[in-house]
Amino acid sequence: PTDRFPHLRHRMGALRLSRKEVVLDGIKVGAARSERIVVANSGSETITISATPTIEGLSIATVTLAPNEEGELIVSYTAESLPISDIETVVVVEGITTQRPTERMIKIMINR
Repeated sequence: PTDRFPHLRHRMGALRLSRKEVVLDGIKVGAARSERIVVANSGSETITISATPTIEGLSIATVTLAPNEEGELIVSYTAESLPISDIETVVVVEGITTQRPTERMIKIMINR
């Protein structure tokens, strides 16, 4: 079969991703800073993916993808105060049952 999503190099089971690392920089108090990860469902079942934020102010939008559908996973951070130093964290993508948690991680770096 032909690869419908050659531009999405990272795999998490049926989920394909453009990247597994996000850098949020230029943080300003009270202003949301967002980055998008292009995602696609290469499987035959509809999947709903989500991730639980690991730090205050971080949010990850839930996405539902039909088979062969492409969409965006949006990672946002809103600072109530400027971080004392850069923050590095990970979130585990939920909704994919074929991968161990360590294989479903997205690294997020928040740079002051």
